[in-house]
Amino acid sequence: MSQTAKNITIAVSVDMLDTGIDIPQIVNLVFAKPVKSYSKFWQMIGRGTRLCKNLFGPGKDKTTFQIFDHWGNFEYFDELKKEVAPTRAKSLPEQLFETRIALAEAALAAQDLDAFKLSIGLIAADIAALPADCLSIRENWKDIQSMKKAGVLEAFSAATRATLKTVIAPLMVWRDVYSKEAALKFDLLAARLSIATLAKSSDAADFRDQVIDHVSRLPINLQPVQEKLPVIQKAKQKSTYEGASTAALDALRSELRGIMRYQVTDSGPSADPRYIDVAEEVTEFQTIHHHVKLAGLDLAAYRNRVESVLKELFDQSAALQNIRAGLPVAEADLEQLVQDVLLQDPDLHLDELLNHYPNKAKNLALAIRRIIGLDAEKVADHFKSFVQQYPALNSNQIRFLELLKSHIATYGAIEIDRLWEAPFTTLHAEGIDGIFPDSAQVDSLLDLLNNLNLAAA
Repeated sequence: MSQTAKNITIAVSVDMLDTGIDIPQIVNLVFAKPVKSYSKFWQMIGRGTRLCKNLFGPGKDKTTFQIFDHWGNFEYFDELKKEVAPTRAKSLPEQLFETRIALAEAALAAQDLDAFKLSIGLIAADIAALPADCLSIRENWKDIQSMKKAGVLEAFSAATRATLKTVIAPLMVWRDVYSKEAALKFDLLAARLSIATLAKSSDAADFRDQVIDHVSRLPINLQPVQEKLPVIQKAKQKSTYEGASTAALDALRSELRGIMRYQVTDSGPSADPRYIDVAEEVTEFQTIHHHVKLAGLDLAAYRNRVESVLKELFDQSAALQNIRAGLPVAEADLEQLVQDVLLQDPDLHLDELLNHYPNKAKNLALAIRRIIGLDAEKVADHFKSFVQQYPALNSNQIRFLELLKSHIATYGAIEIDRLWEAPFTTLHAEGIDGIFPDSAQVDSLLDLLNNLNLAAA
């Protein structure tokens, strides 16, 4: 091979690019599929950064390389315009639940079976405390019940841990914490102390001192505190924590958590509030019409309202029938549908659907399909070629496809990012990548879904 013939274009699977491949001659990287892992993204870019001397001839070293990004991975990771994304503040019960999961993981790492069983019991109790009458709890009822099945928590598989962290933990915000805040804070501190003790970390001494400080601020003149005085005196001694087991620390927590609300808190003199008068420059005012994008329960209520009107019009509307069948829609039929909806509900403008169910083509028919769904037989037809191409699919892969079909039939399309989220992570924590380890199968499936998403555009 001549010196000038070493220019190599790479267009291979993600697996090949992120598993240690080292070819200094690479000068072209092709992103031919979406990448959801930030670390993998930079690992793949790193394949092009390898130095290579005399690549283009004597003294002509490799100094640059090119990236062909066909899937918008740079935009996905926001590398072209880096902005700080706001983080969601986690509730106290959610922090406690996540810490108890970490305690179970620390117990496994330390091979402490008693500590593991105790932490699993606490996790199960937290799940049992979720209010059954909450709408968010009901929406995730299937995942919650799966965690309650015998042996699931005890097995503590990767899928179970993923469900606990991503699905169950955020639901802890709905627990009733009225008058329990001090007790839950003490629970959280005790769990962190147990983790540090299991790991034999130097942080254990800091958490121990915090526990002693909390206990020392309990007023012994109160009757409920007096009843726990022997336990309080024990908790104030540093020797109590030397070599203490997780069970012993949890027994101490259990005895004292109920009286932590009586703690005396230090409240120094408060400073006078500061008032700042900010004068607005009238000439700098800018008025922008902002379309509110609904979310959560508001979006669900709006969807139900639109769906109810469209169901009444379905039998007489050629536009709706074609949309559900995945067929092209005549512009005149679509305009007639907009008018018919206004007659049914004068305050309901179908054009607003594009604000809440946007698509790149800004196609109203596709937005409507997100409401009325797609005919199940039409959806199945789209998947026939994929199944014929890969006849040796295993049971998990078939179940994954059935989940896809059901979702598309209900919602008319699927956002590609959802393939790495619940419910598609219930079969494997890594979503589609975990179910289909063959990147060629993933590529074929993504092509199929993109074509299906655009069928009404």
